[in-house]
Amino acid sequence: MAKKGVSLKRKHSAFISEKLHSSKEIIPWVDEFTPLTIHDLAVHKKKISEVQSWLQNYLLHQNKGKISPILLLTGPPGVGKTATIKTICKYLNAELFIWSNIQQEKQWKANVDFISYREDFRENENQTVAFSRFLLHSTKYSLFSNDKKVVLVEEFPNAFLRKPDDFHLIIRKFSLNGNYPAVFIISDNAKGESAENRLFPKDLQTTLRIANINFNPVAPTMLMKILNGINNSSKLQSSCIKLSKAQLESIASDSKGDIRNAINTMQFLCMTQSAKPKFSQKKDTSKTKESEECALKRDSSLFLFHALGKILYCKRDPSLKSEKDIMPEMMKSLERDPLISNPEEVYEKTSISAEAFTLFLQENYLSFIEDSNIVSESSAWFSEADLFSSYWNGQETLSDYAVSLSSRGLMFNMVSCSSSRRWKPLHKPQYYENNKKKNLLTNNLKHTFKGTCLSMREIQIDLVPYIPKLLSKSFNLGQISLAKEIGEMNVKRLRSMNRTLDEKDCFQMDTNESESDAINTQLEEKDPENIDVQVSDEEIIIEEYDF
Repeated sequence: MAKKGVSLKRKHSAFISEKLHSSKEIIPWVDEFTPLTIHDLAVHKKKISEVQSWLQNYLLHQNKGKISPILLLTGPPGVGKTATIKTICKYLNAELFIWSNIQQEKQWKANVDFISYREDFRENENQTVAFSRFLLHSTKYSLFSNDKKVVLVEEFPNAFLRKPDDFHLIIRKFSLNGNYPAVFIISDNAKGESAENRLFPKDLQTTLRIANINFNPVAPTMLMKILNGINNSSKLQSSCIKLSKAQLESIASDSKGDIRNAINTMQFLCMTQSAKPKFSQKKDTSKTKESEECALKRDSSLFLFHALGKILYCKRDPSLKSEKDIMPEMMKSLERDPLISNPEEVYEKTSISAEAFTLFLQENYLSFIEDSNIVSESSAWFSEADLFSSYWNGQETLSDYAVSLSSRGLMFNMVSCSSSRRWKPLHKPQYYENNKKKNLLTNNLKHTFKGTCLSMREIQIDLVPYIPKLLSKSFNLGQISLAKEIGEMNVKRLRSMNRTLDEKDCFQMDTNESESDAINTQLEEKDPENIDVQVSDEEIIIEEYDF
């Protein structure tokens, strides 16, 4: 009976110990190893210098009145935009006001004073009104004597994405009456039309003289330096297992320049390995390796480059043919050797959507076919797949069928082309890039021709193609310039170079490719209302431009 009591006591104490261990708060390493000084930032020195000089010039009133009080920071997520602002404000001893959409603010732990301005508002208050009050009144009154104040906005109310004109009105008021600088951060990870084009269009940036600093992904060498510093830091608990150099290099490679993702992956892998009991580490080496590869995103999934190659090269093995694969004499033209790769299994091992995988096939299949009849038959299968993808109800199920139709239909018709084994480069689809250009042109048309009684369709079809030919004084130079951009067919400008797909490239359906868009270099950098363009009849070729 005594032994039983001892056993129960041990179980009870073990349960309490386990409960206390599980209740211990785990601090994210992103917050634990936040940069304390400017030298700790994993950002290019040139970008840090640009942000610091802009803030210093405005806070020290050197160029106040000559420059706009608004600074826009753009770039991919996790490249240090927010950390740069916080660190520089700390260095300049500036008071930082941060807007957040959530009700409960988490105070930033640093020497820079932080004020949760949302706590003064009612829960049911309109976000648009609350944001307007915060931006226009947060820097007027202070509880502290510090005159250096900076407003930081990296979360935008959803109402502004639906009605960007309301946001533009608030920004214009702040540009005229703001006493302190405001920094807006937009991460280019949105699908379709980017938030930057909606909230900060080029004409608004030009009119209000908004400074725009674009951040690039963190360099691999800088990323490895940060990861090595964390790996060798004394802040890590003794229970955390240090990672090897190969593991850190794999994390840095898979993060694609996203330092936040790299640090989170590193923490997850360290905690996963340290949580395993010591006696099972030797026995479960296969499971350890499997969990490590899962954490590093190096599992059995195929790279997109190899997955597309298995479909487009459609290798077959005649030795796998069985009696059921032999067709009757009247259907010999439909007989095919068995495929080496199952197209459904190939797609399942990729990490992209069915729509994106079909777009990749459609972008590259013409390079593998020389017969126009095969092109016609293959394109018919793409049309069938597109029809399946167009149904919004049951799309999760139909999308798998769409991939099967496009993949198997293409591989079935490419049997006569499979003899060619020459290596061909693969390219990324231009669909999203062209769709982005279309949305950008449409937004510019809405703004440039605002106030007309015509609908958007009538402006695009009936008005814009003929404006350069009308030579009417009722149109301003901005409208004539935009009409010329759309109505003139410039082959050199419209011919875009296909972007080659790398062997280890990972496709993301985002619009973070604005720097190399042909339309950006021709249209976004111009102010449609302040451009002097000499229209020549000989240079204008009117073509139908269908949106």
